[in-house]
Amino acid sequence: MATDLEADLNLIGRFRREIPAPLLDGYNMTYLREGASCGIRSRDENRGPVLAFWSRGMGRTAAFTAAVSGSRAAKLLAWSGYEDFFVSLLRYLQAEETRKIYCTAQRDGNELLIRVEVDPADQESLAAVRRAAATVTHEQGGARRVVLKEKEPGVFEARAPLKRAGIYFGTVKLNDGKTVRVPPAALPYSPEYALERDPGAGRKTLSEIARLTGGHERLIWEGVYEGGGGRERFMPMVFPLLVALLLLHLAEIAARRLGLRTAHLLAAADVIARPLKERVERFRKRAKEKAIPERKRVVPRESPSERPAATPPAAAPEAPPAPAEKPAKSALEEAMEKARKRVEKKKSG
Repeated sequence: MATDLEADLNLIGRFRREIPAPLLDGYNMTYLREGASCGIRSRDENRGPVLAFWSRGMGRTAAFTAAVSGSRAAKLLAWSGYEDFFVSLLRYLQAEETRKIYCTAQRDGNELLIRVEVDPADQESLAAVRRAAATVTHEQGGARRVVLKEKEPGVFEARAPLKRAGIYFGTVKLNDGKTVRVPPAALPYSPEYALERDPGAGRKTLSEIARLTGGHERLIWEGVYEGGGGRERFMPMVFPLLVALLLLHLAEIAARRLGLRTAHLLAAADVIARPLKERVERFRKRAKEKAIPERKRVVPRESPSERPAATPPAAAPEAPPAPAEKPAKSALEEAMEKARKRVEKKKSG
């Protein structure tokens, strides 16, 4: 069975060399408790923890869920990183007193400032800390290694960028192979992304909204649209359709009896639309007259010398205008008149 090395494995210390993930003959299925770190995880569908550890009280504890001896540990015993891994794990659990070395971690903006202080007179401690490396790990995985630099005698610092919100853990690997843990630091969440400490807060909020708006809890889709404001309405269309059919039938009979054709229908439409056209023309004419102001004609005054000696005879009155000719009948009127004549002829005959 294949496994994966998690980023939290760096919390127990840096190994002497890069080790591959171990192969296992099996492991005991467990679940990682809240607040614990997982160093090795199975690659099967369960993704169960193989190595879990955390700090409890003044000490440390770890759980390795695979067999380390016997018939079910053949693949683990053949692992090239077996010795290095368990030696580092035991050193982590022993929490040895590491001279007089003091480590602090402080968030400075979006950076984690790791500060290590030793006694400048302790040459052995100075040699162990000088050029040492610190590893910073995010709670959800992802480690970054930074090197300590001496700022002043006995004071060493390193800065690691904090690129996402959450808790960061750190360890300092000394030059003599020992490890010093750094206090955890946190990059706080934005208020709108802060995690709710009450798991039922969301349900309570929805219940309150439902109470204020008259909503109901729906666990299945059935009945979701029942009781809403909109209702189905059925309108019988038999009567309107019968009326439309009767009107079309009468129109067809009228067209056949009167002998109406397409030209006749167009002429009828022209007769109906003629008054509307005349109104539009009159409106356009009035608008044009209002737009162009009328120019007054100036008549010059005549002097007495320019007046004629005799007044010309008055012109004969104009003849009255001839009566207007009767407008020509439209095609529809002619068709109506012909039909009327045929009916009268049949009655008289």
